[in-house]
Amino acid sequence: GEGEDSLARAQPATDHHCGAVNALALAQSGSGADAKLFTASRDATVKRWKFGAGKATLDATFEGHVDWVNDVAVLGDTLITCSNDRTVRLWDARAGPGAQGKKGARSAAAATRDSSGLLSTVYEHSDYVMCVA
Repeated sequence: GEGEDSLARAQPATDHHCGAVNALALAQSGSGADAKLFTASRDATVKRWKFGAGKATLDATFEGHVDWVNDVAVLGDTLITCSNDRTVRLWDARAGPGAQGKKGARSAAAATRDSSGLLSTVYEHSDYVMCVA
């Protein structure tokens, strides 16, 4: 309704996606107490949300894709994303707020292991990458 649109615009830009959400992935610890939701968006980002007090709160934003993020999956501590930018990226799912991937040399598999959260990027796809799982 009208009130919902006003509330959405009133939120800080960092607390929501600026484009449609294409995919979701839920990661849970053994007890389920630390569940995190990852959302992949047409705004070229993936966001990690934590749950508490009956609501979801933005926990981190993963930036590095340059086009729509089409899918997201979590395998242990690794976040896997794919995009219309023709890449598959592997991230440290535990990375802190504002995790960013380096936009450096384009090799078949460029790997980094630093505070950015990006572990590896796989290039060389001839078209959009639509699904990771």
